[in-house]
Amino acid sequence: MPKKAKSTTNPKLAKRIKTAKPVKKPVKSVKLPVRPTLDGKAEKPFPPHHEIEDQIIVNYHYSMGGQSPFFIALKNEKKLMGTKCQKCGTVYMPPRINCARCYQPTEWVEVKDTATIKVSTLVWYSTSAFIASVPYAIGYLQLDGATTAMLQGIFSDNLVPSKIKSGKRVRAVFKKVREGKVTDFFFVPEDEYAEWIKKPEFEGGA
Repeated sequence: MPKKAKSTTNPKLAKRIKTAKPVKKPVKSVKLPVRPTLDGKAEKPFPPHHEIEDQIIVNYHYSMGGQSPFFIALKNEKKLMGTKCQKCGTVYMPPRINCARCYQPTEWVEVKDTATIKVSTLVWYSTSAFIASVPYAIGYLQLDGATTAMLQGIFSDNLVPSKIKSGKRVRAVFKKVREGKVTDFFFVPEDEYAEWIKKPEFEGGA
């Protein structure tokens, strides 16, 4: 039989631990803050915490990867580029580098800057970039020459629901100074296009 391992505990120390009596000390009660819930009941208390106000600014480069030709053409040439499946002929806008139907590579093709509204809605709350334009509309727009529809902003000097109904025609307006972002262009009703491009911040403005 294997030998029993010899204990390395000091016999005197072990005896003292065994016979030692616990020391009873009074426990001081600490009242912790609680936060009420919507139903008026208080949650379990949580310990106080310390906060430091600070600001973090992060500069980074975000790669558009295989979608890059769309943004480069938008910025440099004021063109809207989609992609066409080499097998089934589906034209994707926004572009896809591979066909979602037959999983074949696509090729870049230019699509028109005119479109038909498929579905839309009014926007009443927005980020700081568009808050001055509220209310405006967003919609899924099928650009002429494309099979699919893209989500994009629709603006009007007199925006009423009848102007953004399904089937209405719109046309793209490009910013004069473009950064290669999807916000470099938006759509307006076709009958307002001539007036929009006269504005100084857009393509035809003086």
